[in-house]
Amino acid sequence: MTNQIYQRQELTTPFSITCSSCPLALSNFKMPESREDSVYLAKLAKQAEQYEEMVENMKHIASSDQELTVEECNLLSVAYKMLLAPTMRPGELFHRLSRRRS
Repeated sequence: MTNQIYQRQELTTPFSITCSSCPLALSNFKMPESREDSVYLAKLAKQAEQYEEMVENMKHIASSDQELTVEECNLLSVAYKMLLAPTMRPGELFHRLSRRRS
């Protein structure tokens, strides 16, 4: 697999996104200053299934004084849902099995 570098020219804050074994691996990452950049990076993290990075970018947006757009709300929801999904599945399975036995 060839290493690729993902970059977006319009970003206001310098950062480095490099490709290793996964599509998106962040190194020496600095949080971008603009909302658009944070949304862009959250979408990249979603595509790469890097939900911790997605949550961090969405936290940056949510902590601002502006109201979230529908797209930003959806990204924030997906970020936390996917981050917490592995911990929720065992509990859901246990609950379903308990109901079947009752």
